[in-house]
Amino acid sequence: MLNNKINAEGQMLRIERLRQGKELKEVVNGICSVSTLSKIERGKQKVDPDMLVKLYKELGINYENNEEFVDDMRYYIKQYFYETIYQFEPKSLKVLEHQDEKLNYSPLALDWMIIKAMEYEDKDVLNILDQCVEFMSQEQLGWYYLIDRYEDRDVILEKRKKAHRILQNSYSTLALMITYWNNGEYNQVNKLSKMAINFALDEGNTWALSQVYLLLGGIYSAYNMEEAMIEEYQKAMNFLKNTNWTRELEIMYYNMGATYISLGNYKKARQYLEKADKDDFLAYHKWAVLEIKEGNMEAAYKWIHEMEKYVKGYKKNSQLEDWDKYKKPYYEEITELLEVTKLQAGGNPEKSKDYIPLLESLMARFLKDGRYGFMNFHKNSLKEAYIKNRRYKDALKLEELFSRIKTKHMIKIQK
Repeated sequence: MLNNKINAEGQMLRIERLRQGKELKEVVNGICSVSTLSKIERGKQKVDPDMLVKLYKELGINYENNEEFVDDMRYYIKQYFYETIYQFEPKSLKVLEHQDEKLNYSPLALDWMIIKAMEYEDKDVLNILDQCVEFMSQEQLGWYYLIDRYEDRDVILEKRKKAHRILQNSYSTLALMITYWNNGEYNQVNKLSKMAINFALDEGNTWALSQVYLLLGGIYSAYNMEEAMIEEYQKAMNFLKNTNWTRELEIMYYNMGATYISLGNYKKARQYLEKADKDDFLAYHKWAVLEIKEGNMEAAYKWIHEMEKYVKGYKKNSQLEDWDKYKKPYYEEITELLEVTKLQAGGNPEKSKDYIPLLESLMARFLKDGRYGFMNFHKNSLKEAYIKNRRYKDALKLEELFSRIKTKHMIKIQK
């Protein structure tokens, strides 16, 4: 059970004070001293019932502590996390949303805020939670560390490690594996895979098992290792078939389609891309590349047009406060990818003075972020451009770079 019953009244005071953006001194108003209120919030001092009533009145809190209501909502909160771990339809969330106002002023307020932070992009909720860490239970902390937000990769990794140590379940283990996967640390993904499988088997968690094999298949897909990729993805498909987890299947089909483009098997690439989500920038890109490879230029330009619309819409819809640190780099990346694709569609792209610098910039971004599958997809294009421009040393250096990467990240997970 998530809720930490200790100091529920103090937690409520801090949560509402922070929600209203008030300092301690703005609340006390002769009711008690600032230091007393601070101690009450932190559970360091037992609060007098009369004083608590006055403090609640000062903050306009209508505290909801009806035992039947709290017990019912505690059940649905527990059910929410069960549904999250197993990726079942979030039926409990709808029930909790209907009780939002009461939950905000109940002993379950902190649990409810963690759920809202997991489900919605609400910076006010996150700011309050950040200032409530000291009185979270261990389980609350574990889920708090799993909340997605725009942060540096090292910060995200440390939080996922903490969540994994606390929760010790398939969901937290997968979250850590995905973080390592995104960082290109494939050996760490492989090391954790057996633990994740054991957790999933103990839980009877079909979704978690499928995710492990999707991640392993994704590693082999990144290096165009067809046989190993198919083996892992087939395991994932065995768990995903006849389920509602279509998104997972679409991601797998996209990866397979991209791999077969790199391998030059355009028939299979088309077969799998047809099954993947087509309403996505990377999907637009793969379709454009595939049509260029097969000489279907009218179709290629249709996909390039979709890429252009996405790039324009991304900048227009992005929140300016996150722009420079997190969203601008991605915007620059997709803009470069768009320009590369347009040059490829025009024919003889290596003749353009912009083509090699654009590819080199993309490679540098992918290398920095550990996205080796992206690098591998564009490797042959850059190598071919180097050779056609008689930059043979650069072509050799590119091959040596990929050899080092593959040796470092693949040698320990070879079958």
